[in-house]
Formats: sequence, structure tokens, C-alpha cells
Amino acid sequence: MKKVTISTRFDFPLYDIHIHFGEYRGCFFPPEDINEVLLRCGVNQYSAMLFPNTLPANKDRDTWLNIKMIERNSKVDLILVVTPEMIKTDENLSILDSLPYKMIKLHGCLHNWHPNGKVIRRVFSLAKTRNIPIMLHTGGRAKSDAGSYYRICSEFPSVKVILAHSRPIGDTINIMQQCSNVYADTSCVSAKKIRLFESEGLINRLLFGTDFPVPIFYTNETNLQEWYTRNISEIISSIGLQSFNTIANKNYADFFNLHRNTIFN
Repeated sequence: MKKVTISTRFDFPLYDIHIHFGEYRGCFFPPEDINEVLLRCGVNQYSAMLFPNTLPANKDRDTWLNIKMIERNSKVDLILVVTPEMIKTDENLSILDSLPYKMIKLHGCLHNWHPNGKVIRRVFSLAKTRNIPIMLHTGGRAKSDAGSYYRICSEFPSVKVILAHSRPIGDTINIMQQCSNVYADTSCVSAKKIRLFESEGLINRLLFGTDFPVPIFYTNETNLQEWYTRNISEIISSIGLQSFNTIANKNYADFFNLHRNTIFN
């Protein structure tokens, strides 16, 4: 793997809310490789999850990979990908007690979650009881578009929700304006569209996220680190360094109540 040194260094910790590892499209991304690239890009802490594949989860293997990730970097905020089948076999999601999971991820497109169904409501109820946030994949089909989650987000105002990918962006902004518990991330959002959150006064609930390393499959870029640093540069060129500080540092720290070793401008 070619090593590239990031040309820009920041005087604040850099956080990424949306990182993957494991197996994806016939490729395997070990936790140690993902962590190495992110550290070289200046990412101090990040939220990471296994790829939400369509095959049934292998609990032992997945737990082993999650353990490897947090052993590699103790600052990783681990995300548990939950499927409807997991709730049906264990309605209390006892797996959350096995590792220090910081968030739940639901992929409505791959795993066919009904946006207002009984099973997803059970997840939200558990999240409320456990005081754990939920990340919702948006896009791919109508029932997983951001707008389809307005009802459940509004009925659980104490549950923090991240609308991953912000698709469609108009629906995402509309829900955020109506529900103060709803956040969005920048994964797969163009630098130009990120400015819309700022113009709508929502920059304080926008989180820097990349879906890394997934974008490498949809670009001509073959080097993970080059893609990552270019993505950062494009966002900064669009919204400026101060706003980038807000979405990539302050908002993450506020979301997880870190408030340690964090510099706010």
C-alpha cells in the first residue's frame, strides 16, 4: 500500500462518524489496515462497524473482528449492525452487553426494515432505555429514504438519530428542522450539498462521515489515503476550515459527550 503524508495538519482532533471494516464485495479490509490509513490521515477517533452485508451474521466471527478493531485502537467507538432477525431471536439485544458498543446501525435497504414497523420500534425502545444512538442508512429504496423515518424519529425524541448519507437531502433537512434529536452525516454527500446544511442553520447537527472505504469502489481512485485526504480538502474548500472544525470535531465530541482533549475554535 502506497503511503502518502497528509499535507494539512489540524490544531483540533479529527473524528469520523462512519467507518467500515471486514468483508465487502469480495474484498477483506482488516481492522489494522483501516486503522493505519485513518491514523495517517490524521483521524484521532472514529465510529466503526462491520460492513452490513446481506448474508446472515456469523456472530462468533463478527465478535472476533469487533474485538480486533477495539484492540487496534482503544478510541474506536464501536457500532453494532442490527438486523430484524437479530431482534426476533433476541428482543433485548443482549449482544450489546458483550462489547462496549456506542451506537446501533440499521440498514433499511439491505435488511428490509419497515420504517414504522413493530421490529424497528423495538430497537428504538431499546435505544431509549440504554441511552444509545441509532444510525439509519438512507437511500436505495423508498422505504429507506430519510423521509420515511420522520414518524419514528419524532415519536422517540430522546433517541439521537443519525441519517447516514442524507438521502434525499431535502427530506433530511426537513426532518432535522422538525426533530432536534436528528443528525446527519456527510458520507456520500457532495461538498457542494454540504453547504445546504450550513445555509439552513443545521451545521451544528452535521457530522463528518465518509463511509470509508466504500467510496473507493465508486471512484477511479485506487489509493485509500489519497481518496480520504482529497475528500477532506474538497469539504474544506466548500465550507471553510472553521465549519469543518464544527462537523469533524465539535459535533462528534458533543454527540458522544467526549469533552476531553478537544479544541474548539
